[in-house]
Amino acid sequence: MILIFSTVQDPATNDVVPWLARSGREVVRINEDDPDPGEVAITLGDAGLSFCWRGKWHADADVEAVWYRKGKFWFPGTAQVPDFPGERALADRLESRLRAETDVAKDYFHYLLRARGARVLGNPFLPRLNKLIVLNQAREAGLAIPAFEVVDRLRPEHRAGAADYITKPLSDGVYLWDFDGAQRGYFSYTESLAEVLDESPERDGDPIPLSLIQLKIAKKLEVRTFYLDGEMLSAAIWSQNDPQTAIDYRKYNYRKPNRNVPIELPTGVAAAIDRLFRRIGLNTGSVDLIVDEKDEFVFLEINPTGQYTYVSNMCNFDIDRRIAEWLTGGCNG
Repeated sequence: MILIFSTVQDPATNDVVPWLARSGREVVRINEDDPDPGEVAITLGDAGLSFCWRGKWHADADVEAVWYRKGKFWFPGTAQVPDFPGERALADRLESRLRAETDVAKDYFHYLLRARGARVLGNPFLPRLNKLIVLNQAREAGLAIPAFEVVDRLRPEHRAGAADYITKPLSDGVYLWDFDGAQRGYFSYTESLAEVLDESPERDGDPIPLSLIQLKIAKKLEVRTFYLDGEMLSAAIWSQNDPQTAIDYRKYNYRKPNRNVPIELPTGVAAAIDRLFRRIGLNTGSVDLIVDEKDEFVFLEINPTGQYTYVSNMCNFDIDRRIAEWLTGGCNG
């Protein structure tokens, strides 16, 4: 059985599942945002684990592989805290302790899945990465990184040299498809600091939310690399030729798409990326790089659950099939 943790609308999961079905494996897909999961129950102990999903019980021995794709990797919620009229502090403390109890059991649940021999793609203990820590680890692994700083107020030199910098979220930013309400998507992107300041009412020295400011690199092209347990599939993206995509290629120009070409990473860069993933404790994710005007590959970030469909389709990488083969033991051992 292949166990997948995801979300209802995730397109990557939707595309991989049919490939898994062709293998004849049973697929259990647990969506964090499932509106009707049915009966949910879990048993944990020193002898192993079992869980009930949609009315059917499964044991750890049944799980051949696990894919941590999206969400918070599911676990039944904490029990409702009894009401303590006039004792809000006690109620809040008990609620936090119940969450802590659940977290310990949840960690053990995911630990057991690997310990009992399941192949695991992704890492349940790393649903998000700290971009700043990863940048430092990338440099230690041998990759070039851009100069950056995190500020809580603007200085005169920021405004004077704004054209030389970009800014982007410290964390994941906004990525929201509102299918039920406005029927539209909301996203945050990497932006030119100059454009942000043009729309900013703050004066130099005024407090602002903590903000990441990064040196803008004059680029020849961007590279998106999909990493799958040591295998790397890379696409060169000529985003700088279009003002719409020059700062962030994810602002896709569907009327005139960027040119995308499969490339092989230089041996040293590929080795450094592999070291970085192993150091972090991940075996899959999407890597963003820039090739500067001196042909140096500059590391930007890793997204452990990044969208890869665009470059997969443009470059015929067939990543959905590759993931399915990995999960069924047909790829990378």
